[in-house]
Amino acid sequence: MKGETSIARRPLVVVLLAMTIALSFIAATADTASAAHRRPIRRNSFAATFLGPNNFTCHFFEDEPVHDYVCAGEDDILFRLTDTEPLRLTAGAEPPNPDVVGFRGLAIPNRFRCEWTGDPAADASQPRDAAFFDCVYRHRHGRHGHKGVKHTVRFQLSEAVFVTLEPDPESDQLTLWVLPHPKRRR
Repeated sequence: MKGETSIARRPLVVVLLAMTIALSFIAATADTASAAHRRPIRRNSFAATFLGPNNFTCHFFEDEPVHDYVCAGEDDILFRLTDTEPLRLTAGAEPPNPDVVGFRGLAIPNRFRCEWTGDPAADASQPRDAAFFDCVYRHRHGRHGHKGVKHTVRFQLSEAVFVTLEPDPESDQLTLWVLPHPKRRR
């Protein structure tokens, strides 16, 4: 029928539905949950290469045991940015001021998306330069529960920083990828 649209024509809906179901299961089976983000205590490296789909969307899940970005692309396969089999995001050069503590210049938005802007003929089954993935997230500044101004942050995946977070009393030290955030203007 002319007015009908099959779910197969809406791949983003399928991806988001699959992510929601999979992550609901993970959250339901988790033993503990972290109530707040832990502060970075060391900036280890910038992202160098990425192995995965040309376009993908990632959602941050703070519940243990995930505490990572879970992503899905046009291939509908879920993956975490810290996956090691296969290694999704490889570490490159050490960032400037690796011993800077805290989130200054960094952020963990709830969601971001990236798109490959390099050679369209590049083989997605091989690691590709993270500098050719253009990414974006929306962010809101606000204090004490007040809604602030929402703005868009654009960055290259190569600007993501692999950090070590301060230990939590109930778990070990944690490492994860966090995103760049521009300095606030006063």
